Amino acid sequence: MNINIENGIISVYGVGKISVVPNIIKIDITIHHVSKTMKESQSEVNKIVEIILKKLEENNIENVRTRNIQFHPEYEYINSKRKYIGQKVEQNLLITIDDLEKNMQKAKDFLDNITIDIESINCNVVFATDNYEDKLTEARNLAYFDALEKAKQYSKLANLEIVKTIKISEFPPGDMGYDAALRS
Repeated sequence: MNINIENGIISVYGVGKISVVPNIIKIDITIHHVSKTMKESQSEVNKIVEIILKKLEENNIENVRTRNIQFHPEYEYINSKRKYIGQKVEQNLLITIDDLEKNMQKAKDFLDNITIDIESINCNVVFATDNYEDKLTEARNLAYFDALEKAKQYSKLANLEIVKTIKISEFPPGDMGYDAALRS
């Protein structure tokens, strides 16, 4: 908290915390393969993607999309010398499973199937909420009104009147502030 009587500015920060129970699971899968040519690498990645799509179908999981595909030469370093190995292809898939409570076993079964059967993948699992933006708005509102209440209390003690909010930032104090600076 900071009160500048000369300028009539009261700077405060507010905190808005909410707890959210995850209701969706996001599975981020990266498939990769290195071969002598780009065509060979892409062909092998495509084979793995087909296996994954088949396993998704078997588990009645429909929400899948390709996030990106990367192509680049692969090297290894031996005694500080770079040696060309081949062409690497990586494809990234994002799978979303809704209604986590109902479909948790489906997600576990799918992950067990692909991680046992496929060696050249990496998986990242994130538990999330489908209404993230609404929850973020709720937390921001709580933070703003927390700061506003503090400003009202300090302005009363300093015999100042709050006229308007001058600045709002999402950074914590010391990092440009969660400041809702209010002018009298």
